[in-house]
Amino acid sequence: MVNCPWSPHASCNTEIFSDVNSAFIIGSNSPDRREYIEMIKDVIKEFNLEPRFALDLNQYNGKQAFCTNICSQIRKSRIVITDLSGPTEIVCNKCKETKELFSVNVFWEYGYAAALEKDPILICDESQYVPFDVADKNAEFYNKGNLKELLRPVIQQRLNVSIPLSINKEKKIILNQNTNNYQAKAQEILFKVNNKEISISVILPEYYEFLREINEKKEEQWVGAELSGNVSELGKDHPEYFEYRKIKGYISPSELVSAGMYSLDIIAADEKSMMFKHDYIPSISIHEIETFLDSSTGFGRIALSKKYIDSIGVDLPRITKFYFYFNPTGLIRIITNIRSKIGAFLVQYIRK
Repeated sequence: MVNCPWSPHASCNTEIFSDVNSAFIIGSNSPDRREYIEMIKDVIKEFNLEPRFALDLNQYNGKQAFCTNICSQIRKSRIVITDLSGPTEIVCNKCKETKELFSVNVFWEYGYAAALEKDPILICDESQYVPFDVADKNAEFYNKGNLKELLRPVIQQRLNVSIPLSINKEKKIILNQNTNNYQAKAQEILFKVNNKEISISVILPEYYEFLREINEKKEEQWVGAELSGNVSELGKDHPEYFEYRKIKGYISPSELVSAGMYSLDIIAADEKSMMFKHDYIPSISIHEIETFLDSSTGFGRIALSKKYIDSIGVDLPRITKFYFYFNPTGLIRIITNIRSKIGAFLVQYIRK
């Protein structure tokens, strides 16, 4: 809990990076910019993140609207995307002359996110300019045709970066290893999580033992399932535990051995392939995932049970075998999500 920077007699319970599955969009509320906000939201959803935009959260309006819709969203989100583009105003109806306006709320919210060291993603319509005080912040300039293509690699790059231990100047963490062994252990594991050279299958057993020592039952469940390879069993009753494992791919009765020079997307575009898009939570173990990533450069394939096929409503008579095909990037995303989940928990634990 920290003091609220806006209300001197209030406190804030929203931890930084406490919702690793959300992304907050800072942008103009003007109707003529809404189309671009929707495009940004579409790209965010591709990464299995929940897009949040203040104007969409009006069900929470009231005395706490600013706190709920903006401040807390910026604090807890995994990433922040700031569109500096402003609305267009007609200055001469006769000659149809227009000018771009800056949205005050956008720059205010961006400044707050930057002060929290959230490293916001900056984008701007290529037809507009940015003020001098943010001109050196490496904004990405877009148009309607390339916005999504431009945004995807930038979001991926942000997600590949582990959540930092020290997040803002108001809450630098000072650990006393002599007086708090558990916090010292949490810090040690966090440093390993942030080191991409250490595989997640090496970190998970140590993290699991730590969770047992501090009696953290809920977190212990999904970690135990990852270690035992029992994801599908626990997932039957608690599928929400494993949303971080969901990857995009295709289901097909065709048994592909090699895609050759073609991508899965190109193969799926052929109706004869009988491939259709599907989001799937693979139950293969972390060890299997890492082994696959070390040894394969092509697509992956998982045989699906008839029970699963029936549960998603696929009805193809006389066909009993189905496969889920996916690109290796999907498994890389699972590893990244696990690192983020562990990192987020440890950061919150250390700050208690």
